[in-house]
Amino acid sequence: KYQELLIQLSSFLQSGAPEELLQPDLFLCTRPFLFCWLLRDLWPVGLPQVPMLHYYSGPLLFDTTEAQKLRVLQVFQQTVLTSKLDLVVSSSVLQSAWMLSMAGTAVPYVRPHATSLRGLYVPPQGQMNGIRALVLRSTWVGSIMAQAFQKVFAEMDAENPSGVTLEWLGAGKFLSYQEIANFHAALFLPEQPDKLTFWEQYEMSMPLWLPSSSWWSKIHSIGEFRYSVFAHRWSAELPELAELSAIGASKSCFPQPVFFETDDLE
Repeated sequence: KYQELLIQLSSFLQSGAPEELLQPDLFLCTRPFLFCWLLRDLWPVGLPQVPMLHYYSGPLLFDTTEAQKLRVLQVFQQTVLTSKLDLVVSSSVLQSAWMLSMAGTAVPYVRPHATSLRGLYVPPQGQMNGIRALVLRSTWVGSIMAQAFQKVFAEMDAENPSGVTLEWLGAGKFLSYQEIANFHAALFLPEQPDKLTFWEQYEMSMPLWLPSSSWWSKIHSIGEFRYSVFAHRWSAELPELAELSAIGASKSCFPQPVFFETDDLE
């Protein structure tokens, strides 16, 4: 449906776009880059191009078809290096490194501060009867690995109660920042190297539980997340997958060690 959507966007810009969209002083474009590029590429003839500030966090090729990926990376590089109407920045040094590895072009970074959230979290006072922890939204929450984690945690907690209650923030469920701050802690398992959600909780000064480096690398390495730039690199280095290759098994098989190791749950 890519071509259909392209025609619809072009038609909208040429004849149906409201005046305030066509006459801004500045565009702030946050992703995907594909849309930001198309907005400029399909801009109505006769109207002056508008300066654009690009601020990116997350996959550079988000929503990009396989056939378009190389072209989009080339345009991204040209935009960064030659355009006098575009300023491209990222949300972190890791995000900039990600762009460099994909497009061969480094961009400056300005991390999100979320200053309005500072001081929102207030540590609980007095005796606590248990810990309410919120599992923050990410693509990981709907993955096979998350289902396995949820089942293993429930069984372990049934045998040896931890006092921790996990509430999962999945698809279709939304909470205000104040409602999030009312939890004692947050559990965040990101499927991307850089997520704005982390900075929101960080500025909130809320206790944030993150995966170990070993587990975090496995989240990317199993290839379940097609946007992980590290998947094809890390999967070749995982001992579990090397063992599979040695016996001629497919890398699509998920041996238990890819999901958990004992130190991941300590």
